[in-house]
Amino acid sequence: MCNRPLFGIHEGGIGMPVLIRHRAPGITPAQYDEISPPLLEELKKEPGFVLHVAFEDAQGFCVAEIWETKEQHDSYFNEKVVPNVPSKPNLTRSTTVGLFGGPQS
Repeated sequence: MCNRPLFGIHEGGIGMPVLIRHRAPGITPAQYDEISPPLLEELKKEPGFVLHVAFEDAQGFCVAEIWETKEQHDSYFNEKVVPNVPSKPNLTRSTTVGLFGGPQS
């Protein structure tokens, strides 16, 4: 699901989008399909949101998103995702990468 072009102008100037990946040990694709629809509807309206993908690989379930800024992602994630994930699995942020640049904090 993609909402915006990859380069954008936001408050504070021109920004470099960030890719943020989360691993959710113990979450199955079926659980994701159950909890994600209302969250995805909210996500589409969030300032700074660009792209969301979810997939399962050899390391388990992963959600990857592109946001205009890390701060926009963190605000949405802490307010909307964390309270809605069942049984509070150990959500881990694997990486935050500035697109066309190196890792960020």
